[in-house]
Amino acid sequence: MTDDRLDSARGALLGLAVGDAIGMPAHFHRHARSGWSRAMLWQLSADLDAQQVSRPLLPFTPTADGHPLCGTDDTETMATAALVLLGAEDHGSDGLFRRWRHYIAEDPEAWCGTAERSAARNARKGLVPPHTGADNPVHWDDGAVSAAVACGVRYAGDVEQADRVAAAYAGITHAHEGVEAARAMARIIAALVAGSPWEAALDEGAAAVARDGWLGRNLRTAEEIARQASSAFAAVPALARALSPGTYSDARVAPETLPAALAIARLCGPAPEAAIQAASLLSRQSDSLPAMVGAMTGAAAGADALPEEWRTEVDEVRGVLVPGVAGTRLGTLATRLLPT
Repeated sequence: MTDDRLDSARGALLGLAVGDAIGMPAHFHRHARSGWSRAMLWQLSADLDAQQVSRPLLPFTPTADGHPLCGTDDTETMATAALVLLGAEDHGSDGLFRRWRHYIAEDPEAWCGTAERSAARNARKGLVPPHTGADNPVHWDDGAVSAAVACGVRYAGDVEQADRVAAAYAGITHAHEGVEAARAMARIIAALVAGSPWEAALDEGAAAVARDGWLGRNLRTAEEIARQASSAFAAVPALARALSPGTYSDARVAPETLPAALAIARLCGPAPEAAIQAASLLSRQSDSLPAMVGAMTGAAAGADALPEEWRTEVDEVRGVLVPGVAGTRLGTLATRLLPT
């Protein structure tokens, strides 16, 4: 393990967590265990809607406790995957599935996305991968992409193995485009942590994607938008029209979010601060897009490219959704994940 690889691995994990922490949905995630405030939020929102009040309520707590900028779903999904990789007997589908069950399907306190919840229910019915991921109403969502960051770090320099393991892990909860997107991210991170040039590493992701599929078509659309835009900020209207159309109630659509993330990454270059801020401008996709961009740019630029204030803020995983990962330190996790 070299110092450069460790800095890159830490940058990937911390960059993901910074992007995750700043999205609007993270405010809701941090209040997942506050039943009273959750109930009041939805009840009062319905009351205001009936009175034609245009400003929605936001999550709140009667006290000033909590962790206002900790990572939430993407961070804890990535941390879960990392701990599964470290604890599994092997990295085949069966070995990964057994460890994943421990953190998600067998923990009654775990909160997760629709795809992961469907997979957990399928697991309790006796299904095994790939059926747990394929029998799933949102198999195309991007929940497995953050998990793939851990796979990329674990197999830094071996993009093919990172791809295979990411596919096996993603197949627990996803299928088709949801798995393709995870494979693409794993390849990109594995290349970046090993020191590949920026553009070459981003291009590496396309090797996992069917050119004429949903994700492949949108990747080409995103590339064209990036080519024509003078800056990431200038690209936002075109990206929103093409890849954040608002035609469905779920904004975590992998064939839309990953291409948008790659477009922003290309336009900003390996500059985490600029790229994460630009990704946040696509507010509808702020649950996952800044985290994806943060992981890629963080891996390229290294942890020191992220402000110390942010590194300190997000380093500890709080377990707001997945109790089994609470107390994990991302810097330490990066060290453990890297191949020796």
